[in-house]
Amino acid sequence: SSVRLPRPANVAYTLGQVLESRRVTVGDVAAAVEHFEPLCAELCAERRDRRSQVLPALEEAQRELAACIEADDGHGASLAARRWHEALVDRCGNDTTTVLLGTLESVWGAHARATSAELDAAGVALSEKLSRRVHAEHEEIQRLIAAGDGPAAAAAARHHLRTARIHPTDRRDGHVVDALTIRDELLDR
Repeated sequence: SSVRLPRPANVAYTLGQVLESRRVTVGDVAAAVEHFEPLCAELCAERRDRRSQVLPALEEAQRELAACIEADDGHGASLAARRWHEALVDRCGNDTTTVLLGTLESVWGAHARATSAELDAAGVALSEKLSRRVHAEHEEIQRLIAAGDGPAAAAAARHHLRTARIHPTDRRDGHVVDALTIRDELLDR
């Protein structure tokens, strides 16, 4: 018998239940992510081992994002952009921050991925222009991380999170967090 360690995504289901019971909206979760994720960009930039422990994961997600943009795969681009943000949080180097924000990212990410899948199924294409902008902003944040400029990386991440949503979650922003959306995603992983 094997033991599975809890992951932020597992804790996200429980958090989702709490948020749902409190009638917290997806937009409220997105706002929390917008406030806290820039800290992860700053922490990534401050890591001495950022070139080996942070940048490869971000670069891999960026390659996936670029490939999806070129293939006109909006849903794939949305997923690759989420992987980039998840890698930023996962690689920040502070375990407590990774778990806490990783849990919040999992709640928001589950809803963002569900929205992207709904739009894809309905034939609604994501904006190639916006996808390219997201890619360019990720590149800038990565450049600042590589340079070790934590405050600038945080500022760039803050700007990016406020202005460039590759997946239009506004379809769900007013909806209450749905713990089943999170649970269903966990079963798919």
